[in-house]
Parts: sequence; C-alpha cells; structure tokens
Amino acid sequence: MQEEEPKKPEETGGTAAPQGPEEENPNSVKASRDFTRRNVFHVVCAGYLLYLAVKLGRDFVTNIRSSGWNGDTIVCLAGAVVFSAVAVVLLVGFFRRLSARSHENSEHDSDE
Repeated sequence: MQEEEPKKPEETGGTAAPQGPEEENPNSVKASRDFTRRNVFHVVCAGYLLYLAVKLGRDFVTNIRSSGWNGDTIVCLAGAVVFSAVAVVLLVGFFRRLSARSHENSEHDSDE
C-alpha cells in the first residue's frame, strides 16, 4: 500500500484556511461576553477581598488592644494590607478597561 500525499488546495478546488489564530473582533458577541465576564469577576473578587480586609482590620484592632503586638496582630495587619492592595489593583484594571471601552465606542460613534 502506498501512502497518499495530502492534496493541495489548488488540486481540491478549495481555498486554504488561515493557519494562524484568527484575530477576534472586539465588537463580536464572544468578545463582549468575555469582557463582561472578566469585569464582573474582577469586581466580585475585589469586593470579597475588601470584605476580608475589613474583617482582618477589625481583628487587628481587637488584638492590638487586648494582647498587644503578637503573631496574630501582625498576620491580621499584613493580610488586610495585601488584600486591600490586590482589591485596588483589580478595581483600577476594571475602571481602565471600562474607560477604554467607552473611549473606543465614542470614537466609533463619531466616525459614523
């Protein structure tokens, strides 16, 4: 048995499919869903991290009053600071994406 060579698009009468990944249209439904999903996820995560930071901050205040500086108070303070910082980063990214999308939409509307 002989192996058949793959036929070229010219031989089959078809056209060649693009080999690389297709560039996604930012206005497509899938891109819009991904944009919305990412934004909702980041806002929910940031809200939860802020909630945890507030709880750790309250625990820090309670621990510092009752037992002074010890391992628990340091962990509460460090956790509150880290969670707050990550939440701020997520929210800043959310607002940057939102303003960029708004700016793109206003440019698109002015072109028409």
